[in-house]
Amino acid sequence: MVQLMGSGAAADRPRAFVWLGPKDDPDLSEAVGQLLESSPHNFKVSYVGPKDITAESLKTVKLLAFPGGEDVDNLWKVVKPVAQPIRSFVAGGGRYLGFCLGAYMAGHSPGLGLLPNGSDVSAECDEEDAQVRDDRDTVIQIHWAFSSGSSAGKTVSDRWIYYQEGNYVKNFVEDNTSYVLGRYSKTDRVAATLNKYGEGWVGTIGPHPEADQSWFDLANITAPDGLQFEPGGQAAGQWNGAESIYYSRNEFIHCIGAEAIYYDRADFIHCIGAESIYYNRAEAIHYNKAKIIRYS
Repeated sequence: MVQLMGSGAAADRPRAFVWLGPKDDPDLSEAVGQLLESSPHNFKVSYVGPKDITAESLKTVKLLAFPGGEDVDNLWKVVKPVAQPIRSFVAGGGRYLGFCLGAYMAGHSPGLGLLPNGSDVSAECDEEDAQVRDDRDTVIQIHWAFSSGSSAGKTVSDRWIYYQEGNYVKNFVEDNTSYVLGRYSKTDRVAATLNKYGEGWVGTIGPHPEADQSWFDLANITAPDGLQFEPGGQAAGQWNGAESIYYSRNEFIHCIGAEAIYYDRADFIHCIGAESIYYNRAEAIHYNKAKIIRYS
C-alpha cells in the first residue's frame, strides 16, 4: 500500500519513493519525505514498503530514499527479496539516497551492494578514536572539503550535525565517479559519499541532515550554533552529465535533468563539474547547528 503525500501535484512533478517498512518508524521516513516535498522540484513523495517495490513501480520514480532506522540485519531481511529490482533501478539511471541506516543498505555486508567494490559501511561510534562513542542522540562535527579543481584542498571545517549511531564508509577510493562529500572532523573517516552505479548515482550520509528542531527537542539537546532552515544558494552544480540531486533542508533534493547532485543544507554541498566539489558556506554545505547541515 503506497501512501502519497502532498497536494496539487502537477503532471510534470518528479516522483520519489521513500521507504517505510512494516516495522519502521514513520517519523523517520516522513522527515525525509518532507525534505523531498519542499525541494525546488517539489517531489511527489510516496511511502513504500516491500510489497510496493517492483521493477514496474520503480519505472515511475526518479529517486528512492532510505531513511534512518534501528537495525541493519532486520531491515535487510525485509529488503533482500526486492534487492534486485532496486539494483536494476539504480543501474538503469535511478538515484538512491541513504541516511544512516539507509547508508548501511547501500553497502555490501549485508546490503544492496551499491557502493564501489571493496568499500563498505561500519559504525563510527564503535571506533576508539570517534568523537561520539555511544548510542545517544547528540551532535557531531563534520569537515567538508573541496575534492578537486581550482578550490582543491579547501575545507569548511567542524560543522555540527545531528547524530545517532551514524556510520562511515571504509575503503572508499575516490576517482572520477566516486566522491567523498564529507568526513568526521575528529577522525577524518568518510561520513558522506557519492558514487556512480551503472548509469545511476548513489548518495550516502552517516549522520542526519534531515533532522529538524523537533528531533533536538525530543532528545533534549541543543544545536551548538542554533538551527536555521533558510534556503542556501540557488545554483546547481554538475556531475559529468549526471542528473542533479539537490539536497536541501527546506529544499532537500533537487533533480535537474542532466545536471548534478547538489547537497546543501543551509548550504550543504555544491558539486561543480567533473572538476570539483565545491563546499561554500554561502552557497554550498553549511552545517552549523544554527544551520545544522541544512540542505538547501
